[in-house]
Amino acid sequence: MAASVVFAQVVVKQATTALPNGDTLARVVAKVTTQRVFISYSPKDEALLGELTAQLEVLRASGVLDTWHSRKLVPGDVTLDRQSDELERADVIVLLVSADYLASEHIREIEGARALQRHEHGQVRVVPVLLRPCLWEEAAFAHLAPLPAGGRPITSWPNRDEAWLEVAKGIRDLAKDGAAQSAKRESLDAPGPREPCIEKPDPLLRIDWLLREVEAARARKDALVTRGEDVTAIGAEITKLKHELRAGGQLQQNDSLGDGRYYLLRELGRGGFATVWEADDREEGTRVAIKVLHPQLARDPARRERFFRGARAMAKLDHPNVVRVLVPYEEDGGFYYFVMELLPGGDLH
Repeated sequence: MAASVVFAQVVVKQATTALPNGDTLARVVAKVTTQRVFISYSPKDEALLGELTAQLEVLRASGVLDTWHSRKLVPGDVTLDRQSDELERADVIVLLVSADYLASEHIREIEGARALQRHEHGQVRVVPVLLRPCLWEEAAFAHLAPLPAGGRPITSWPNRDEAWLEVAKGIRDLAKDGAAQSAKRESLDAPGPREPCIEKPDPLLRIDWLLREVEAARARKDALVTRGEDVTAIGAEITKLKHELRAGGQLQQNDSLGDGRYYLLRELGRGGFATVWEADDREEGTRVAIKVLHPQLARDPARRERFFRGARAMAKLDHPNVVRVLVPYEEDGGFYYFVMELLPGGDLH
C-alpha cells in the first residue's frame, strides 16, 4: 500500500472536513503533494541527464514531482544564487554519479557538501544514481544506498531502459513518501480544534528503508573485497539488517538471496509447500525463478530433504518440457531454496 494511502487511513478521518481557515484536509494534502527534485550532475553527463528526465516526465505531468537542474537556468539568472536557492528548496536531491561528477571541485565542496548536510539534518532525501563505473564508494555519500539497487551503473546494463525504470521507481517512491510526510505535518499544523489522531508507524516504509540499508552495506562490502580488506564487520552488519528485515518470517519484494546475487522482483505463485519468485541473477545478468520452501516447513529436516530431493531429481533431467534446475540447493538466513530457469509467460496465480 502506498505511503500516502496509509497516511490517509491513519491520520485523516474525513478528507472533506472543513478546517477553521475554510480549507479542507483534501486541499491541504493537494498543496503539499508535488515534491521538488534537485538533480546534481556533471555537464559531461548531459545525455544521461536527458534519459533520466524523460523517464521522470510522466511523474512530473501527474504532479508527483517537479525537477530542477542547471539546464533550466534562464538568461538573467545568477547561476550560483539560483542553484543554491533550488538546492535549499528541494525535497529530494538526486546525485548523478560518474568519474567526472566526482572530479568536480564545485560539486564536492559546495553542492554535494550542502546536500549531505541537509540530509543529515533530516531536511531532504539524497539518493546517488550511478551513471558510469567510478570509485563512488570512496565518496562522502558512500553510506547512502544507490540506484540502481546493487550498485550496477546505468551504462553497464544490457538494457538501459530497464535500469532507468528502476531508478525512476526509486525516485517516485521517495517523492510519494515525502509527500505523505509533508501532508501529515501540514494537517497537524492547521489551526483550530481537531480530533486526536493515533500515530501508527508504516511497516512498508520501514521495510523500504531496511532494503536500502542492506543494498548500501553490500555495496560497501564489495568495495572492501575489491581492495582485499577485512569484511567481518560489514558482514555482521548485513546479517543484522537481514534478520530485522525478515523478522516476520517472510521474504519481501526487492529483498535478495545468495549474498545479494538473486534480487527478488515479484512473487509468481504460492502453494502449500513453497513460494516461487522471479529474480534477477546479478552475476549472470539473467532472470531466473527461485522456489523458496515456506519458513514454517523449513524447520522440519524431513520436509527440507523432500524439497531438495525433488530439485535434485529435476536437475538430472534434460527435456524441453521440463524446467531446468540451475542450482539445486541454496540456503540464506534460514530460507531454503533452489534456482530454476524462468519460462516466459504470466505468473502462477
